[in-house]
Amino acid sequence: MKTEKEITQQVEEALNSIDSLQQLEANNFLFGKIQNRLHLKKQQQQREIKTMAKLSATLVIFIGLNLTSYYFLANSTPQPTPQQKTTAAQALATEYQLTTNTYNY
Repeated sequence: MKTEKEITQQVEEALNSIDSLQQLEANNFLFGKIQNRLHLKKQQQQREIKTMAKLSATLVIFIGLNLTSYYFLANSTPQPTPQQKTTAAQALATEYQLTTNTYNY
């Protein structure tokens, strides 16, 4: 176990070592680099906001068109289906039962 004198001596050495430190100098272009990065982040955020706004507008238009088409389909009166005109080939196939997939041998 260390004595109090040894502990005090180590503390003094640590404090004296701080006195001999030199002041650090910043890079001349550091401020410009920091500002450039902040500016780039702002531009990226603006691009993301614009993209999200465009996607939101597209989604609103898509939902609006779907709701409009649903409204018109739900409120339209069903039209009677006109009878289909049969061609001669269809009449012949029906007459000779050629429309079925079964074979009678």
